[in-house]
Amino acid sequence: MLQNKTELLKKRQEILKLNFIDISNKEWLYILGEETRNSIMIEGIFVDEDELFDALNGKYRSASHVVNHFRTAKFLYNFAIELYKTGENYPCLAAVKTAHKMLFDGIIKPQKLGIFRIGKIKIIGAKIEPPEYDINDWIRL
Repeated sequence: MLQNKTELLKKRQEILKLNFIDISNKEWLYILGEETRNSIMIEGIFVDEDELFDALNGKYRSASHVVNHFRTAKFLYNFAIELYKTGENYPCLAAVKTAHKMLFDGIIKPQKLGIFRIGKIKIIGAKIEPPEYDINDWIRL
């Protein structure tokens, strides 16, 4: 089975001729900024392009959500590229918990960083309900 997947991936790569994007180039950083703005809207945080730029350049002290999301997304994109280049498997539980720490650093209590929630939550507008318990098991799947 693994051999079939490997062969399929090789064929797809040949067809697509994957070229990696430099995460530091101007266009990619713009896209990352737009992703940041749209993603944090889920949390009820609305910033325009100028406010995002100011937050990323340290002009807002209370911009932790914005800066944390941008930095975490940039890190994870680079991480995904490195995983692909080295042929390693998908990210492990430690990577997910590290991303959580990066996203919420300075926002939640330090002892809760990298710890999954316990209890029920609702995502407004979503058609699914996230699992209530055993989050570690769900993440590992």
